[in-house]
Amino acid sequence: MRTLVVGGGPAGLSAAEKALDTGKEVLMFDKDGYKDDSERWNAWGGFVGDIGKVKQLNGDEEYISKIDKLVWNKKNGKEFKVEMDNAATIDRRKTEKLWAQRLESKGAEIRNKEIDAGEIVSLSESFDLMIDSSGAMPISCELNDIEASSRAATGMSASIKGDFSNFYGQMKVFPFGRDYLYVIPQLESRATVGAGGPRTADFGEIEQRIKKRCREENIPVPEDFQTRLMPVAGGRSYSTCEYSINEMTVRLAGDATSNLNALVGFGFDRACEQGEMAIKIDRLSSSYQAWLKKKYRASKLQRAIFSKVHDNLGHKFIVRLLESLPGSTTHKLIDPESTPQFLEGIKDSVYYSQ
Repeated sequence: MRTLVVGGGPAGLSAAEKALDTGKEVLMFDKDGYKDDSERWNAWGGFVGDIGKVKQLNGDEEYISKIDKLVWNKKNGKEFKVEMDNAATIDRRKTEKLWAQRLESKGAEIRNKEIDAGEIVSLSESFDLMIDSSGAMPISCELNDIEASSRAATGMSASIKGDFSNFYGQMKVFPFGRDYLYVIPQLESRATVGAGGPRTADFGEIEQRIKKRCREENIPVPEDFQTRLMPVAGGRSYSTCEYSINEMTVRLAGDATSNLNALVGFGFDRACEQGEMAIKIDRLSSSYQAWLKKKYRASKLQRAIFSKVHDNLGHKFIVRLLESLPGSTTHKLIDPESTPQFLEGIKDSVYYSQ
């Protein structure tokens, strides 16, 4: 059995490792590679909502820092502190490079080049399975006429060096128009600073606003920004997440499935579990599409409820609510494992807010 993986982020790395562990031959293409100056490091915050889900990083603890609180800063200087349960930030420069090296030691072939649709069609004759983890605009858009995610925002971020010792161990969030500016320290001397905006955003305008907001908050001002499409849950039909080219099965994973958390925007742990399941599903009785639908049913309910609350009461109400809750309840609300767990979180939040 031969497995082709397109895209070497967390979904692709997880898929490749699971394939190797089940005796499959793996060829992975990643256009950026894992060099220290790779562009991928500027575009990703390194925030993981539940580090316990990412078993693949066991052994890399020196590059993982626990995030105890999400600190929401109001314009008047007041802070709301939301407890985080098992959240962390990772130094992706180190963890993904080590991960890729581990895969190569297990026998994976990793090519640091961008692959086009024509090459994939040619390779389909000699591979049984392909995992498309090539991002929010996956190569499958060309291969199978799949449209871009219908629900997405634009993110701009930059990895910068500076003194972040006062932020370390926290994720800081600042008001930024209708969106927010975030600061996620990977080290006391380096952090990712970024902000979101609508899909049709003017990148130059957002960049200038980010710099201005950083100066106002005495945050080191970033220079080299990366832009990224952030597809939230519900933006792609799960029926399009598996198809065939010749005799090769293709499964989408990670950003390609449009399953970032709609409430807080993270997706690292979700990408890892999707990449692994895209390989494991052949040993189970369910289909990959059915697994995706069941797994993220709670996310659709979460998005619907929080959208209504946001539209009627505003994001400040949501932050105040989360501030009153213990981290275990917060986790049930922001990244539920199932619909019953999400409903349990709502029930708990009513109890703690009384």
